Amino acid sequence: MISEPDRLILTEHYGDRVFFDEPMARHTTFRCGGPAEALVYPRDTEELRGLLNWAAKKGIRRMVIGSGSNLLVRDGGIRGLVINLAKGFNTIRVAERNSDTLLIMAEAGVLLSRLLAFSVDHDLSGLSFAAGIPGTVGGAVRMNAGTKTGCMADLVETITVLSSAGGIADMRPDRLKFSYRKLAIDAGSVVTKAYLRFGLAGRDVIQKAAASVFARRKATQPLSFASAGSFFRNPADGPSAGELIEAAGLKGRRVNDAEVSEKHANFIINRGKATASDVLKLASMIRKSVFENSKMLLEPEVMIVGEEKRA
Repeated sequence: MISEPDRLILTEHYGDRVFFDEPMARHTTFRCGGPAEALVYPRDTEELRGLLNWAAKKGIRRMVIGSGSNLLVRDGGIRGLVINLAKGFNTIRVAERNSDTLLIMAEAGVLLSRLLAFSVDHDLSGLSFAAGIPGTVGGAVRMNAGTKTGCMADLVETITVLSSAGGIADMRPDRLKFSYRKLAIDAGSVVTKAYLRFGLAGRDVIQKAAASVFARRKATQPLSFASAGSFFRNPADGPSAGELIEAAGLKGRRVNDAEVSEKHANFIINRGKATASDVLKLASMIRKSVFENSKMLLEPEVMIVGEEKRA
């Protein structure tokens, strides 16, 4: 719990960048979820470090987010402090040039869509796979976001990490352990920026590649609805999660305004007024039906946090 004196301290230090009892529906792409006790937008790494250290000394739970694109917050909300990097960590710059590549530094709060636009404007190839993927650089690195045609691991050369103890370190290629939708990183550590190595190509080629990826995504995914993207992880072998869900006859299945998308079965969409409880009930139904139909137990790819709402 955040005490009244601690609320006053946060207000004194962060002014209009701190919000109390803040609905997390405003900060996730699912557009549902209960309130955070406090939500703060730090300006830079020093503010972030100070905030994490203060919360640790006070025994206050803390959680760092970006755009909330892979996040489901339960209806009881989040006790403690949510730290949002989406407004303060927004720098993109050229870190190094050579004859056939550019090294780009992007801070954790930079939207992937903005980084993609930057890459197009500077004739940089390699990020077209991200066209239409929501989220920020920090989250994309931690999740190794990508598709069958590419992922963040293909581009990331170095990341800067703020440890839970407050130290800042660069993780270079020999320490970066990427796997499917995951980067191995110490619990409590925060990615503050990434250095990505891009190739060079003609702008028309890059624009066409990105447009093709986005058109394909728009045709096959329910981009006009609130969601967290693919809800379940694809099994290591065999049919994808979407194929298993479709084979179980679950397209269109609903719990109130939470629905299995007719367009892509591995998307649970919010048709407007779904609660996190609706989403979780539907997810449980999906897991049960898929297991009964195919003997495959699906695991969520979406991060599920927070507490159940008390009666």
